[in-house]
Amino acid sequence: MTRHLLLLRHAEAGPYAHTEAGDRARALTGKGVAQAAQTASALLHWTAQHDIVWSAKEALTLCSPAQRTRQTADIALQRSHCRSARLEPDTLYSATAQNLLEHISSTDEHIQTLLLVGHNPAIEHLAYDLIGPSAQLKENDVFPKGYPPSTLTLFSLADNWYAARPSTLAFLGINAP
Repeated sequence: MTRHLLLLRHAEAGPYAHTEAGDRARALTGKGVAQAAQTASALLHWTAQHDIVWSAKEALTLCSPAQRTRQTADIALQRSHCRSARLEPDTLYSATAQNLLEHISSTDEHIQTLLLVGHNPAIEHLAYDLIGPSAQLKENDVFPKGYPPSTLTLFSLADNWYAARPSTLAFLGINAP
């Protein structure tokens, strides 16, 4: 069974807040709402192209509990008509790339599609690490403009989630606004 991993950085949010409570409450800007809607188009396209499974039993969204990540996930999933179960572990808010990989690796075996919605720099670092060394060469750089808000990266995995690492994941595409 082929599994799909999607990494999504939240869309553009309001100005930085100087407290954790304020930062967690930052909402999407009008541009961010449009970016998240554009991400829905990419989800629709990739779902058809790669036979990605979206159901409450076989798909899971892991989303940081910050307002901007929740809004991004809501807009992208609702507008693409993709269904999934959803968890918002508090640890995703300040996670490192390694923490994100641990969340992926501990995903239940029955899940075929995993959407992880998070923050930079961790989400970019994880995507870059998972793509592997060949894509990281300057002439093959898949992130020429960094990993802007609402960037979505797609991977496939032919093994169980606990085996997820650069050597077992196949990079299928990136969609950046």
